Amino acid sequence: FYLWVKALEPDANAFCERAKKYELLAVPSDSFGMPGWFRLGYCVSYETIINSLPAWKQLADEYR
Repeated sequence: FYLWVKALEPDANAFCERAKKYELLAVPSDSFGMPGWFRLGYCVSYETIINSLPAWKQLADEYR
């Protein structure tokens, strides 16, 4: 299962590369016809999702 999420910058490829720094896996959606968005899989355990939240916050904080 996937979520389509708007990247925090116009270049989704750059955003997804930056996410790797926090060990987050996001796939730019340009090749799916949705530039500026990324695909996020959520077919993982609830615990994995909860444990990833601090990393997502750190990534978002880079854009403040």
